[in-house]
Amino acid sequence: MTDDAYEVFTICAAVERKMGEVYQRFAQLHRNDPTLHRLWLKTAGEEENHALQFDRAKSHASEIAGTIITTDVARGLLKAAETFLADVRSQRPRPREALQSAIQFEQRMAEFHLTHVAIIPRTAVRKLFEAMHKADRDHTTALDLELSRHPKQ
Repeated sequence: MTDDAYEVFTICAAVERKMGEVYQRFAQLHRNDPTLHRLWLKTAGEEENHALQFDRAKSHASEIAGTIITTDVARGLLKAAETFLADVRSQRPRPREALQSAIQFEQRMAEFHLTHVAIIPRTAVRKLFEAMHKADRDHTTALDLELSRHPKQ
């Protein structure tokens, strides 16, 4: 793994942790809705798990041929996650707005994990990224389902 690839993976782990903070904030904002509160906490925990997977992937350097994205692209994604968190902290979105914005970000992340991060010829590490891709799709499905509980206002 090149130094750039190592940095990309480090930045991607930071993105996941930042999104975990977003979901923790949403959980705090929506603590009066037990179903939504649990969903936010579950999703926050899964984001931390994704961060740990990026950290773990760095230890399999010999199995990773390189990255598809540059460090600048990864930093841009981190900046987007930081902006998202800042917006959540300042705007206190209602459940429907929070769900819609989370769905948009999760859809972006689902494709990012599998197709935009790494060139992985070996199966074991590739499965790690495929699992993150599936988890992000599952996040979107769960968030969409919860969104249907919150009518437009």
